[in-house]
Amino acid sequence: MISETNIFPISNLNELSTTYRSYRVRGLNSSSIDYHKNRSHIVGRLSRLLKQPVEMFEEDDELRLGVPADADPIPDSLIVTRASVRFDELSGTRVLDYGARTPSTDRLCTRFIDFMVQAPLRSRYSLWQPGAGSAYYEKSPIGGDGPIGRHEGFSVRAMITADGGIGLCVDSRSCFIERRPLRHMTRNDFRRIRGRHADLSHGPRMVRHRIVRAA
Repeated sequence: MISETNIFPISNLNELSTTYRSYRVRGLNSSSIDYHKNRSHIVGRLSRLLKQPVEMFEEDDELRLGVPADADPIPDSLIVTRASVRFDELSGTRVLDYGARTPSTDRLCTRFIDFMVQAPLRSRYSLWQPGAGSAYYEKSPIGGDGPIGRHEGFSVRAMITADGGIGLCVDSRSCFIERRPLRHMTRNDFRRIRGRHADLSHGPRMVRHRIVRAA
């Protein structure tokens, strides 16, 4: 089976830079079965808290955390699965050079670029995103007047390319959504979808909710 992916190289990497703070991460045991889950939890939680990109990376045989210099301070510690993790801020700030990367900063580069891409996409009124990190879809369905609408979309993420650069990997996506608003459903209809998720309009934004009960 042949799989194809669209990767668009970023040609102006030498013009990009990010100033960031670095923290030494203490308390995560790399041999623990919870290690990778805890890493993902920390990155996700701090990213949501700061509304900024956060990433862990290895440097000088230590696990470290990179945070943009203009972000708010992070907590001194976090409780994760079977561990308590502490963050010790290292002195000064550092400049991330996207055109002169090292293996230890690759994760920082792709994470920070992912965040750069989000802002212009979120500002497009014609697009909606069900949740953080998920694909973007056109608000208007395509084709037909039936009860189910098909919405075309795409996911995008930064990745290291074969020639050592950084590119944006864009994959096509689609989803199917019932056109009929929830308020027009009968109680029998509602029982059929209870416990599932629905994307509801909040002004210009579409937000995903779990359907629990009828009002």
